[in-house]
Amino acid sequence: MKRKLNILVCCSSHNSNEESINLLAKRVGEFIALNNHNIVMGACSKGMMGIVLDEVKKNPECQIFPKGLEAYYDDYAKFGEENPTSTTILYSRLGDRKKALTDSSDIAIVLPGGIGTFDELFSSAEGKRAKEHNVPIFLINECGFFEPLKEQLETMVRMGFATKKDRDMFNFCDSYEELMTKISEIKD
Repeated sequence: MKRKLNILVCCSSHNSNEESINLLAKRVGEFIALNNHNIVMGACSKGMMGIVLDEVKKNPECQIFPKGLEAYYDDYAKFGEENPTSTTILYSRLGDRKKALTDSSDIAIVLPGGIGTFDELFSSAEGKRAKEHNVPIFLINECGFFEPLKEQLETMVRMGFATKKDRDMFNFCDSYEELMTKISEIKD
């Protein structure tokens, strides 16, 4: 794939206690910057999201498309000061913000994270299941972080609460290198 992508990055506003996960955030940001892609994000410059953003900002050709929530306005005001070339779009409803994230994206990369990361992940998956979008969802399983999710999805299929097609929306990558291979296989 050679075209410029709008890449949704879902990850934490906190740093991980596992240094390899923080390094993964840096590598994802480097990938976006080195390939002149754009980043779609939740308008946070702290934690792992800040690590990704710091790398992306090294390339002035990369655009930043932040989507914020009015409830967190103080965080976004600071984000705007730190990133004057981006325009944060604020949403009053969380559901509208999450829809805007996928509507603005060509692919989604999900790194290990917390409640907000999982919320964005499952909103993206449900939107895809409802045929609102067809954004590929890639999860990087660093340190085995997503193993319990893989097991839960298998249990849901086995018990009849989800289909194999539902399960297969989640593209698990066991390494950064596997992610790069899967992204390169996407057809324009």
